[in-house]
Order: sequence, then C-alpha cells, then structure tokens
Amino acid sequence: MKQLSLNIIDESIVKVIASSSYDFRIEIIKQIGKSDINNIIDISKDLSKIYGNHLLITEKNIHKYFNENTLPFIARYKNNIIGYIIGVPLEYFTQESWCRYDTNLNKKNTMYTYAFIIKKKFRKKGGFAKTLKMIYLNWA
Repeated sequence: MKQLSLNIIDESIVKVIASSSYDFRIEIIKQIGKSDINNIIDISKDLSKIYGNHLLITEKNIHKYFNENTLPFIARYKNNIIGYIIGVPLEYFTQESWCRYDTNLNKKNTMYTYAFIIKKKFRKKGGFAKTLKMIYLNWA
C-alpha cells in the first residue's frame, strides 16, 4: 500500500465520472483539496447523527478515506458538494483483527462501503442518491 500523501493542495484533483445538463455531476476524488475539506466534514456530521461518531470525517482522518487507495465519490450540484460515498478495499484493513478472518482477503475482490450520505435537503429529490450509488457500484 502506498504511503498517504499529506501534502494538502488548494483545489481537489478529481475526475468527472458522470454529469448532466442540470448542473449535477459525480466525481471521483484523486486528492482532496482545502476547498472541499470543510464541505465533506459538514456533510459527515449528518451521517454521524444517524449512525454515530465513528463515521465522522475530521481534518485528522479525512486523508485516510479520501486518497488514491480508496474510491471516494462525491456528488456536486451547482458546484457544491451534496453528498459522498466511499469504497474501501478489504486489503486496506489488514491491520484490523477482524480482517484476517475474511475469506476474500488478498483476493482483491471485496469493497466495503465505508460511508454513504446525501445532504438532507437533497434526499428523495432528483434521484441524486440513487445516481451516486449506481455509479459507485458500476465503478467498483
């Protein structure tokens, strides 16, 4: 596994995976930038309200999940992040004791969905969550 780069850049390096004519797009983050960190942290607060603080993204752990070894997809509407989904390969967890018992370890065929959230005001509107999840699943 590559060493995580903590060289913080201003703008995120992304690849647009899908976009529509009404200002909605799905991007995969190659490297998170300062301009997106606070938005991701704010959105994760909604997720932690539902599932607890263990899913809270902070400045200390954001690079653990938004890096080149994971699959962090974000949804943007009118250039604002409205949600994200993070896929993490099983092999990423080799230091965790539970991982040793997974029969798929080292087969590179298992992806865990670490977190999936859409801002509350965009849920059940416009198919944003459904589109984000479908693109993530197809990509994974």
